[in-house]
Amino acid sequence: SLVSRKTEWGIQGVAWVQVSTAWLQALLMVGAAVRKGLLGAAPLRLALGAMLGGGGLATAKEYISAASLLLLRTGAFQLAMTALSARAGRLGPSYAAAHKVGRQASSWISTAVDSLANAAQILIAARIATDQSAARAVANRTLVLGGLAGCVLGIGLWLGRRRFISMFSHDPDV
Repeated sequence: SLVSRKTEWGIQGVAWVQVSTAWLQALLMVGAAVRKGLLGAAPLRLALGAMLGGGGLATAKEYISAASLLLLRTGAFQLAMTALSARAGRLGPSYAAAHKVGRQASSWISTAVDSLANAAQILIAARIATDQSAARAVANRTLVLGGLAGCVLGIGLWLGRRRFISMFSHDPDV
């Protein structure tokens, strides 16, 4: 990275720059939200009231239950990625670089495939209240399409791995 090439900081310097940049971005976003009036007691109270829709505690429990599964999934994913990043870092710079390339590829692919998941969520939500068998059929078709998309992407990446990796790094060790 630019920091490790232009300074004497090395890998630790790069890590500190990454952390500092993430915190700065977060603080700037919070500041913008406060300035626009999106954060504070009144907007949160209004959003909570709209979310609950007068349903009270029972409705809140439904939202919390659904969100807890997503939180658990996201937490498990982040924990796994943190452990993998730590392991790659301990193995050496070329492993860490290869891991970074893999994470970038994973991020790009997940963004592409998420469009299918988002469309399926909308279609299933529209049908689940009226016709559960139609919703199940949409879910099954989406699973098949997702599996096919995953196989095509996986085979494509495997076949083009040398060219794909060269887009990120010219180092043969990566």
